[in-house]
Amino acid sequence: MLGEIISIFVGQCGVQIANACWELFCVEHGIGPDGQKIVLPDSPETSDEKELFDCNTFFHENAKGQCTPRTVLLDSEPTVLDEVRAGVYQNLFNAKSLVNGKEDGASNYARGFYQLGQSYKEPFVESLRKIAEACDLLNGLCFFHSYGGGTGSGLLMALEEHIDNSFIKQAKFDFGIYPSQQQVSSVVEPYNAILAASSPCRMESISLFFDNRSIIKVIRDRLQKEAISFSTMNRLLAQVFGEMTANLRFSSLLSAKLTDLGTNLIPYPSMEFLMCGMAPIMDQKTLDRTKISCDGLILEALNDDNQLAHSEYTLHETVFMSCALLYRGDVSAREVASSVDEAKRRRYLLFADWSPCGYKIGICSQPMTTVSSSGIAASPRSLCALFNCTAVRGCLTAIHEQYTRLKEKRAFFHWYLYEGMEEEEFEEAFEESRDLLADYDLVENCQKDPNACNPGTYFGRSDHRVYPEVDPRETIFSIRGPSISVPNSRRSGTSHRDTDGNSVASTLRTSNASGMRNSTEMRNSTETLTDMEDN
Repeated sequence: MLGEIISIFVGQCGVQIANACWELFCVEHGIGPDGQKIVLPDSPETSDEKELFDCNTFFHENAKGQCTPRTVLLDSEPTVLDEVRAGVYQNLFNAKSLVNGKEDGASNYARGFYQLGQSYKEPFVESLRKIAEACDLLNGLCFFHSYGGGTGSGLLMALEEHIDNSFIKQAKFDFGIYPSQQQVSSVVEPYNAILAASSPCRMESISLFFDNRSIIKVIRDRLQKEAISFSTMNRLLAQVFGEMTANLRFSSLLSAKLTDLGTNLIPYPSMEFLMCGMAPIMDQKTLDRTKISCDGLILEALNDDNQLAHSEYTLHETVFMSCALLYRGDVSAREVASSVDEAKRRRYLLFADWSPCGYKIGICSQPMTTVSSSGIAASPRSLCALFNCTAVRGCLTAIHEQYTRLKEKRAFFHWYLYEGMEEEEFEEAFEESRDLLADYDLVENCQKDPNACNPGTYFGRSDHRVYPEVDPRETIFSIRGPSISVPNSRRSGTSHRDTDGNSVASTLRTSNASGMRNSTEMRNSTETLTDMEDN
């Protein structure tokens, strides 16, 4: 067993994605809407044991033989969760895993963060704790939400600091739906997205970038559908999640756990945003007349028209820092290696000179499974590709520009200030976003013109977290640059605690969120930390 995964769905968008995800996983693992395993008449006698092994990643079997999802569904108002409670899968979920309130986030990050966060902390933490205690080897947590709403942005950020401190060694993947110019539901979505992405309480995670505009385009072009509902879009996202986690759930030639993906995809803490492509995405008629090869899969996954986030930069012109190629079906390691070499030779995969072998391979022998209503055909071979490349700055730039135009006019500021935000937080989020874009520009400029960078140049400068000073002998590795080091733990802050057992770095981040604005106060806090360590 490679470990369990807890899935957390927040806000209206997240809960609707949950419906699609658990619909797919029940079909994939042979579980009925009531949580009971479905055994086919022609199944061998050992099929029960195999199904239990396979579904243990996402499901927990209780004493009555019912499989319950390892999940928490959280929303600030009851409407969407009431649909789950009365829907087809009403008997699948544990009632304590469905957490809701009676007032919504009003599409306001500040309302979710400052007003709703504290009231939802206790029930959410208690529900998450019980699910985690039932896991034998928790591999990671996956979050699904929209960055444009008040609940998915503000409320989740208010809870993330506790999650980060409680699950230090587990990988965390963030499936975020970001706003796009053509597909928006609120004028203030750019505010919510940038404030959440730059929040001082944001946990260390691997962030997958999605937007509705690109998802609709892929479905329209690949599946020839004109009337596209949110259910269809959510089923495509569920398919991506299923492809990513197949290595943990089924027998694998080359495993790719969530922790492995994090180690191989994130070269610097601030450069955590990934683009995603999947292949093949086609209907059954197209699949019947198409030959699926490894070479074709990787070229299709690298096709700009197959990306689930829009960028003004093409992948063929971008610089790849790392990527993960997760295959399913009848695929051999030799075929995969040959196809990757061919893509590199044809310069479809142009890696940074400091990361010449920047890819992670996963091969799962179990072919993909689909839900018939999704319109996606189940191919005997498939590929989910995750890219950490400079093209992601095109996704971020569009949101940054929208945010800047609103901020310059101070439009809609009063709604955020009324809920408890300070005006300086808008400027801090702007600077954080600007520095991140500059980091991606620096990576690309150094690749195109090595003379443009000094020998000591390092990337990830937009990582503004406070790293406590540690004895060099306790340091595993250091990032070249001015006094930035990573001590002997996954998070530097969580390994340093005061005499009461409280996280010092957590205290610093909380202080920063509530009003620590200048560097003098930061230096004083760091000096306090040094004194405590000396004592």
